[in-house]
Amino acid sequence: MRTKSRLGLKLTYIANHWEGLKVFLRDGRVEMDSNPVEDGIRPTALRRKHHLFAGHDEGGCS
Repeated sequence: MRTKSRLGLKLTYIANHWEGLKVFLRDGRVEMDSNPVEDGIRPTALRRKHHLFAGHDEGGCS
């Protein structure tokens, strides 16, 4: 079995994300990554996870 080269993997990544890169280059309002969005929704997702165990004996244990 032949392993893929690092360069080949990088080029495949670029090819798979080409449309998003073009949008980013055309519209200066588009963020390069989604980290700010992910940081914004993380507290909601964590609360939802913690609320699953509310009322359970082990709900407050970490």
